Amino acid sequence: MTPNNERWRRPRSLQPVGATIGKSWRAPSERIRTASEIPIEVNLQDEATAPIYVKISVKVLHLRRLGMSYTSIAGHLGVNLWMAKKAARWGNIQKA
Repeated sequence: MTPNNERWRRPRSLQPVGATIGKSWRAPSERIRTASEIPIEVNLQDEATAPIYVKISVKVLHLRRLGMSYTSIAGHLGVNLWMAKKAARWGNIQKA
C-alpha cells in the first residue's frame, strides 16, 4: 500500500496496449487443467492377485528341464496336474 492508501498500479509505460488505467493489472497465468488432462501412470497388476500358474511358471519350467514329470511337479508344488501344465505353457509363451 502506498502512503495515500491507493492500490498500486503499473506505470503507464508497462500497461498492456488498450488497457485502461482504472482496471487493476493481473499477471497471465497457466491455463486451468481438469483432472482428465493430467497425465498419470498406475500399475494395475498386483502381485497378490496374479494367477497361481503365473507365479509358479518359472519353477515348473526349471523342474521340467531337470527331467521331472508334470505329475511329480504338481505334487511337489501342491497344485493339480492341469495347473502345472498351464504354468509350463505360460512360461514358454513368456520366454518366446
